[in-house]
Amino acid sequence: MLKLRGTQDKFVDTAVDIIMSPSTKKCVMVAPVAYGKSICIANTVMRLDAPSIILQPNKELLEQNFKKYIGYGYKASICSQSLKLYQKNKRPYTEIDGVPYLCDEISDVTFATSGSIKSMVEQVKAMKVKYLIIDECHLNTKTASVIRDFIAATKIRNVLGVTATPIVLANSFD
Repeated sequence: MLKLRGTQDKFVDTAVDIIMSPSTKKCVMVAPVAYGKSICIANTVMRLDAPSIILQPNKELLEQNFKKYIGYGYKASICSQSLKLYQKNKRPYTEIDGVPYLCDEISDVTFATSGSIKSMVEQVKAMKVKYLIIDECHLNTKTASVIRDFIAATKIRNVLGVTATPIVLANSFD
């Protein structure tokens, strides 16, 4: 089990305060590259009091965040077709560290990619998911994005973004 170090304790305390706040403002927390955002996300999720989804932009980050969380002994599910390695009984599976996991499941804690979770809106609403954490939130959250559509459709109000890149530069020659 990994222990928080340096300012990670304060990061997690702040993240929990923000996401559990009665305010419906969406916030972004910035931490530098190699800060240990996966560990901070895992520790934040462990302290939440309702079903949560952690969105990642790709399968590599999903696997990293998922492994950190379950490494503390907690259970979670995966909703990511891009992780699918094989199919069994018409259900997609992956393997992480030799353990098989379904790739289309929603539970109290779900690690997902936006492309896969977007089709699970009704299941997310039925689970009464209250919290959404978006890792690498600077990606794919612009106006008319899949993530924004998902938030609007599910009516999740407690949203926290985490990134090391708070500013996205654009080409000014256009």
